[in-house]
Amino acid sequence: MKTVAVASAGRDLGKTTLACVLIRDMVSSGCRVTAVKARPLGSTGVRVLPGPGREGSDTHRFSVAGASVQALVDFASADALEGFIRCLDPVPDVLLVEGGTAAGILAPDLMIYITGGVSGCERPALEAAADLVIESPPAREAMERARELAAALVNPVTGHGEEAG
Repeated sequence: MKTVAVASAGRDLGKTTLACVLIRDMVSSGCRVTAVKARPLGSTGVRVLPGPGREGSDTHRFSVAGASVQALVDFASADALEGFIRCLDPVPDVLLVEGGTAAGILAPDLMIYITGGVSGCERPALEAAADLVIESPPAREAMERARELAAALVNPVTGHGEEAG
């Protein structure tokens, strides 16, 4: 399973829009995608609200984009989030996670970080760890670069492209 994370410096910067573009591309390439909106939870354990959720919600948008499983996951610790991921059944080809705290925990195979938003919400450690940093709203060139990086990641999974072995 490959992991893709989309994180940002704040809300309403284009994370879900970008995630849905990547989901569509990966599903079109033959991947089974599980898409998760992950948020830190103040108490203990993990709370999973399976999708697709109400119309217009992030999980609903993930479903419309083609993710075979969608969920809102509230987690209290790295162990709780990692435990949820270990229990995915069936195991997807790609796990797409939207959320900055989760991205910092998971060490994804591909992380895209969107800058902008409210001053003081920046996450320098995530930005430094990202494979691609783009400005909000994502310009066409930045979206294409994100799509290229995701395609290079999933090509070995699907057997398409030169990287397939």
